Amino acid sequence: MTKPSLTSLRDSRCAPRFPTKLEAVLRIGRERMPIVIGDLSRTGALVCGPMLPLRGQRVALVARGLEVSATVVWSAEDSCGLSFHDPIDPLAVVRDNVAQFAWLKRTADPSGPTLAK
Repeated sequence: MTKPSLTSLRDSRCAPRFPTKLEAVLRIGRERMPIVIGDLSRTGALVCGPMLPLRGQRVALVARGLEVSATVVWSAEDSCGLSFHDPIDPLAVVRDNVAQFAWLKRTADPSGPTLAK
């Protein structure tokens, strides 16, 4: 029996993914590790960071407006894929975390136009 490739695991998604760069925390038991959510869907996420958990480990993904139990379904050097135990609303999570991107609204020149209104 052949093992599935990392590419096939990444491509076997059952829900559309939304690219993000949200700061969050992975909780593994009592340990908390800061990570970045690279993409998010109703059923899972790609997270990036150093020394991530291995395939099969159970974790909790925590961000503003989000705390969901998950299992690591694949793991690479600086990223891993999570499968959520319960579905979430990814757009609500992005909305709750939009404050992380407030710097986009600032201008380089105070007299110039802003990037977002």
